[in-house]
Amino acid sequence: MVLSKAARSLFLPALVATLALTVFAAACGDDNGGDGNATPNPTQPAATEPAATQPAATEPAGATQPPDTTPSGIDENQPAVVAARADLLANVDLDPNALQVESVTAMTFSDSCLDVTAFTATPEVCAQVITPGYEIVFRVGGTSYTYRSNEAGTNVRFADVDVGG
Repeated sequence: MVLSKAARSLFLPALVATLALTVFAAACGDDNGGDGNATPNPTQPAATEPAATQPAATEPAGATQPPDTTPSGIDENQPAVVAARADLLANVDLDPNALQVESVTAMTFSDSCLDVTAFTATPEVCAQVITPGYEIVFRVGGTSYTYRSNEAGTNVRFADVDVGG
């Protein structure tokens, strides 16, 4: 096929524009020509979305609590509980025998600080990374102490105290 000079001068820019749009659509993940209704590509595995978690009503922004995460039996020997207990006893003068684990709840935090604002004069910088862990509530008499920990118990933070009332 032989194109006239005028046809060739229009063909090349149209070809470049078409290629550019094709690359742009592929980069944006639109598999259906830009209409927003993508069809599955049989040569690629379907992408799975992570399960959405809803923030609990009493949780600060960022922390999420998946449903049904409070175990019926609390394992007081798991690393997160042991580390939180040690931190509490090191910082508050309490009778270790009176300290009871009230609850251990698996949670997902939105940052490496476990969604706990540190009680320091200097603002703390926290990595914005999803961090699975636990919220652990201890009780001594009428006072509850809340801690948060990553799963391994290597990052433990005091979160709150409730003196009852």
